[in-house]
Amino acid sequence: MIAPGAAAKPGGGSSWVDFRHGGDGVTAAKDLPLEWSRDRNIAWYMDLPGYGQSTPAVWDGRIYVTAVSGKRKETLLLLCLAIEDGRELWRRTLESSRPQQAGDRTSRAAPSPAVDGRGVYVLFDSGDFLAFSHTGESVWNRDLNETFGPIQNGHDFGSSPRLDGDLLYVHVSHLGPSYVAAVSVEAGKVLWKAEMPPEGGWNTPLAVDGPDRRVALVSRAGGATAFDAATGEELWSHPGEWSQATAIPSLAHSRGIVVVPSMNRGETFAIRLSAPQQKLWTAERATNHYSSPLAHDGRVYLTNPVGIIFCLDLETGRELWAHRAGGPSWASAIAAGDRLYFFGETGVTTVMQSGPKPVVLARNEVPVEDRIYAAAAVDGRLLLRTGARLIQIAETKDGAQLPEVTRLNPAEAAAGERARITPPQLQPPAAPAPGTSWRNPIDGLRYVWIAPGSFRMGCSNGDEDCSPDETPAFETSVDKGFWMGSSEVTVEAYQRFTATIGKTMPEEPKQGAFELNPGWRSGQSPIVNVTWYDADNYCYWVGGRLPTETEWEYAARAGENRARYGSLSEFAWFADNSGENPIDSETLVKTDRLRYVETLTRNRNRPRDVGTLQPNAWGLHDMLGNVWEWTASWHGDYPQEPEPHLSGRRSTRGGSWSFFPSRVRLSSRLRFDPGRASTFLGFRCVVP
Repeated sequence: MIAPGAAAKPGGGSSWVDFRHGGDGVTAAKDLPLEWSRDRNIAWYMDLPGYGQSTPAVWDGRIYVTAVSGKRKETLLLLCLAIEDGRELWRRTLESSRPQQAGDRTSRAAPSPAVDGRGVYVLFDSGDFLAFSHTGESVWNRDLNETFGPIQNGHDFGSSPRLDGDLLYVHVSHLGPSYVAAVSVEAGKVLWKAEMPPEGGWNTPLAVDGPDRRVALVSRAGGATAFDAATGEELWSHPGEWSQATAIPSLAHSRGIVVVPSMNRGETFAIRLSAPQQKLWTAERATNHYSSPLAHDGRVYLTNPVGIIFCLDLETGRELWAHRAGGPSWASAIAAGDRLYFFGETGVTTVMQSGPKPVVLARNEVPVEDRIYAAAAVDGRLLLRTGARLIQIAETKDGAQLPEVTRLNPAEAAAGERARITPPQLQPPAAPAPGTSWRNPIDGLRYVWIAPGSFRMGCSNGDEDCSPDETPAFETSVDKGFWMGSSEVTVEAYQRFTATIGKTMPEEPKQGAFELNPGWRSGQSPIVNVTWYDADNYCYWVGGRLPTETEWEYAARAGENRARYGSLSEFAWFADNSGENPIDSETLVKTDRLRYVETLTRNRNRPRDVGTLQPNAWGLHDMLGNVWEWTASWHGDYPQEPEPHLSGRRSTRGGSWSFFPSRVRLSSRLRFDPGRASTFLGFRCVVP
């Protein structure tokens, strides 16, 4: 067996060896540029022949960058570029061993290459793992699907290989048999493999010195697990709360402390390698987005979904400061000396002074058509990677000028649409009796009068399926009555809206290859694939707004104190009954989670026409099931009002056609980025 050597991170700042440069994002690179813009200090840029989300690797004046092309990511690309001017030195084009449908929410060349003096090592989301010499000759080629079984992940595979001396650590966390493995640099031989639970994630391993040996650290069960780097023996495991919130950002390490990040408030924590069974601290407010934490100089930095940078003391977790930067980050931050570089996805980079107080040194912006996915740094240069472009930033007098782009985020696009909407002057019946219905002449949908009143909001008495964000339950009231749509907004009604304001219909919904509503054929099916901004504008168009969470739950309960009313199948379309045949989704998700989505697709589960099941006691259909519904409220802890700048996500309610019964309850909540659209997300409106 080849013994692992020291981390492949040579002295000086002339290289960038793998994802986060050895795992910590700290570089010895000197003379990095401080200020740049579209037409200043852009040394060069090049448009890539494919699309990718990986970080470039740099060695001996050469840049290695990966991409994929084709509708099914069937073509894999590795490019070698000269660092001085970006000219292409060589290219390798390969055929994917596992083509998968490309999409905005799936991995597209997300694993980052690794490089050392012997060659470059590339892993693609297809599972193809290859090594090349620095002149482009093939050294070895391994198919992880063939070796360990097919990779099956909802958003495909995105973990990068970690280079550590003579070893490459690979963490394949998916819905099938998952594992972490050590592969030899020289021959691609699997030296050890450790089984992991099926979870699904994009986390990349770390290789660090433990108290008495070198260890490979991986994310597991929302926490961290350590393996002996030489043998693969599991040394310890500290679980947390696994969810999609912990599936993407990777672990951070510094000074013997491991930081386990989460997108959920109150779930980011730290442990010490010398005492891994005890939590060192838990962050109260700080959360993370898709980027990974930066641990540097006794502090740890996290960037949340709305772009707030939190600085915490590494030893205690005490929050030292919070600063609003250039939006959320996909690219992980970089530390170089006493400078910190935070890369916002829309092209804004905030450069800050490392320290216990927030000191902004520069705010730089470059135009990008999609987002900044990754960044690397070497002496005098920064490399920014968008999906289809590589940009080099350096101090220069005769550099390039980036082309202008028109890039509207969902909020900006929605603002332009709203300017084209003239809200109607409606005259619904005055002082109606509870339960009175009225047809809105704008969208043609029926609305029901909901009289004011009080109720207990949150986890229902005796409900054992409640999540932490449904507690504590509390007494509250709705002081003013309102008209609420008796059904979710339909495709037909939404088509009226798009035709009126000149907006295109959203992408038709699919579950894999199964078309849920081809050609929007069913006009009475609930509209899906709409963002919060789309829903908000529609409600404005009909003279109303989205309901608050309080209004939604009050109306949904209709005086009911239980978790749901009556037999669920009589009131709700959910995973058990929304397909061609009945299934037991609760058992399926617990015993065979790997095949959950596959089973629903094969069973042709889909949203169903609105109003076809029984309404609640106040005449509202599909408050449970069919589609989750956007609300006006920011998601936060009960009972206080959430802080929008800390939450960043809107609450949705009610469950959907694809969810199991324990999620289809009157108090159940999910939270989504307002710019996200989904096949199980729709809405209904209220009119004051």
